[in-house]
Order: sequence, then structure tokens, then C-alpha cells
Amino acid sequence: MLVGWCLFLVPYSLVLVVCGSETKTEERVPRTQYQGAGYRGTSTQERATSNLDPEAIFSIFVVIHSLHMDNFQDDYLKGRGAQINPSNPFEPHVRDSALIIDEDISTKTKYLETHAKSLLNKVDSPDIGMAWSMNPYQGCEHGCVYCYARNTHTYWGYSAGLEFEQIILVKKDAPKLLREKLQSRSWEPVPIMLSGNTDCYQPIERKLEITRQLLQVLWEFRHPVGMITKNSLILRDTDILEKMAEHDLVKVSLSINGLDETLRQMLEPRTATYQKRLETVKALSERSIPVN
Repeated sequence: MLVGWCLFLVPYSLVLVVCGSETKTEERVPRTQYQGAGYRGTSTQERATSNLDPEAIFSIFVVIHSLHMDNFQDDYLKGRGAQINPSNPFEPHVRDSALIIDEDISTKTKYLETHAKSLLNKVDSPDIGMAWSMNPYQGCEHGCVYCYARNTHTYWGYSAGLEFEQIILVKKDAPKLLREKLQSRSWEPVPIMLSGNTDCYQPIERKLEITRQLLQVLWEFRHPVGMITKNSLILRDTDILEKMAEHDLVKVSLSINGLDETLRQMLEPRTATYQKRLETVKALSERSIPVN
């Protein structure tokens, strides 16, 4: 097993070394160009120019990937993005982040119902163009290896690794909480993002229909919403989305990160295929639902 992973990782390290060789130049730029959120640097810009163009880098990656998949295929958890359960920083004890290859360890998805006190989250970051977000689920079975939301799972006492995509927290009372918030006299209507943390159309949504219920509440109140997903399941709700689009109340974003299905199966194992996502963009557009 160890040998297989070494054969897989070493070539990728070589790619990083080769592609990381660069020439650096400095140029003075006005400080105002760097006054974005979180910037604490100087007015000197260091510009790095790679010796290889992006297409060459991608070609090398694809070739090495195809050559070495077989070396660790027996140890790889198919259908899962994370292959480890790293230690939770809030736990008193640190555990080893070993590969999850024990046949006795179940990787079946578990769904736990939670009882949230509120649903909407205030977004304070100036880098994100939305004021509020809501998440009917915590954790995401799509299992994207690069997901920024993985670290939030540690607040619930779980790992940001395999448990993020294996243990899904479900807010069945989300539609009720949303209705209560929209009925509040203090609420000022502004677009809400659905979802800002995990995908509102992940696989369990097909059965529970929490996202659909949220859309029904939003339409009842004629309230604007923005949606982002990697799942073609959104087409199920076009009957609601079409009505909302007629009143300019909805905008949809489909996240499409590439076209290579082999890579998708490793990076985004339980998402819709790239082809299906492109077809979803077309279908929404044909229904005059704003989509990008």
C-alpha cells in the first residue's frame, strides 16, 4: 500500500517542482490596487512567470494521473473525495490521519436530524457579494476534495475529511425557520444565497425535498434568492424557478470546474457529470431562468 501511494505522489511532486521553477520580477504599483479585503502587504508587486504554460502543466498532470491510477486503485475509496479522517482541532486527543482502507470501517453515509434555532447566516465578508445565506444541510455527500466548507464540520465534532461527506446533518425544520424569519417585522428583504456552505441539491435532497420546500416559501413571499449547485437535480424544481424568474427573483450558478470525467471522479466524486451540468445550464436557459 505504502509503495503504491509513493508511486502516485512522487511524480506529482516532480510536476510541482518543474512547474514551480519561475523567474521573478518586481514592479511598483499604486497601493490602491491592493486595498482589497484582508490585504496587509506593501506596494511592491512580485510577479512570477512560470516556465511552462498552463496547457503544458495540465497535460503533464493528466498523463501522470493515467499512468499511476492503477498503483493505488485497490486502496482507494471509490465514490469518496477524502481518503483520511484528520484530527479534529477541538478534540483533546490527536489521532493519526491514516488512510481509511480497513474493510471493517463503514463508509456508508449517515444522516442526522438537527434542531436548529435559526436558519439564516449573516455574511460579513466584503469578498462575497451576498448579505445572507442558508444551508439546509451541514456536510456534503458530493465529497469535493477542495471544498472550503470542510473545516466547518469540525465545529460539530466531526472530521473535515471523510466524515464531512459521510455524516450529513439535516435541518428538516428549515422551511419553518425561514417562514418565521421572513414574517418578522425586523426583516428587510435582500437576496439570500442557497446555499453558501454545502450543496443544497446533494443526493439526499432527492428524498427529503427540503430545498424545494424552501423555494416554495420564498415564492410565497416573493423573496429573491441566489442558488449555486453542482447537481442536475435542480431541474426538478423548474416549475417554481420559472415563476420566480418571471419576477426577477432568482439567479442560478452551476459550478463546472473542468471536462475530464476521470479527474471529476476523484475531485468531485458524487456530483453530476460535467456533461450533465452543461445540459442543465442549457435546460435552465431554455426556460428563461437566469443561469451561469
